[in-house]
Amino acid sequence: MVKESTNDDKRFHSLCTCRGKGSLHEMIKCFEVFVPIVRGNLKLLEQLSHDFVRRQSQQNIVYTEVRYSPHLLAEGGDFSGTQQVDADPVVDAVTRGLRRGETDFGVKVRQMNQS
Repeated sequence: MVKESTNDDKRFHSLCTCRGKGSLHEMIKCFEVFVPIVRGNLKLLEQLSHDFVRRQSQQNIVYTEVRYSPHLLAEGGDFSGTQQVDADPVVDAVTRGLRRGETDFGVKVRQMNQS
């Protein structure tokens, strides 16, 4: 059973990892896998934002910029962009995570969210 779990973890990781994809279409397909998992989960979005800054620090990066679509990550958001959603809670959660990461890891972070 452990081996199956490890294989499942590796498969999931490959589905969610955009690095090395041969085309923009292949890269965008990654988002279709993991965005529904995190969408609307503000605590998780805050933690993922903090973890992003940690990973940047581990790579000795002192300044970084992050882009994201708060409307896509908001409760009720979707890839069509036709839903009316309140993106402010997502921006607030991501900002909290990034700021906490700046304090914890000493990396300067700027963000740009795409409407």
